[in-house]
Amino acid sequence: MNKRKNTVWWIGLIVGLFLINYIASKLHSRIDLTEEKRYSLTKTTRALVRNLKNDVTIHVFLRGDLPSVEFRKLSSST
Repeated sequence: MNKRKNTVWWIGLIVGLFLINYIASKLHSRIDLTEEKRYSLTKTTRALVRNLKNDVTIHVFLRGDLPSVEFRKLSSST
């Protein structure tokens, strides 16, 4: 009986983790835990972007020693 409860508990845990992962993948939300809210947009910026009528083209110019791997990847992909 105890072994059966243990098996049911593990199966429930695995199913629960899969459900949490599935729901999280559908929500597409992130939480910015940085002190200065570096990766968050203000309400004003969100409203401005939401109300754009045309596509926006962004040009990025990178040169020299780049501080992080992400910048180096961006530099090589453009």
